[in-house]
Amino acid sequence: MAVPQKPLSIFLLALGAFLVIDSLLALLFGSRYMLWGLERTPAFYQALIVRLSHSSPLVLLGLKLAEGLLGAVMLLLSKRRGLMPA
Repeated sequence: MAVPQKPLSIFLLALGAFLVIDSLLALLFGSRYMLWGLERTPAFYQALIVRLSHSSPLVLLGLKLAEGLLGAVMLLLSKRRGLMPA
């Protein structure tokens, strides 16, 4: 008898929701959201985000939309695994 994969479903649900919310906030608030709280992160992450924030607007839009799409796919996978009601 197969055991349901509830811990994986919970992980997918939580990570998917975080990614969707994060991408929506990044779309709404732009670079202010990307640079908020950056002083409390490791130096290599700070350098990466600062370099990304100086990219063209189309690149940033593509990254934000890709993050949202990945989160939506994770939410869909958690639903297919039986955690979320249909």
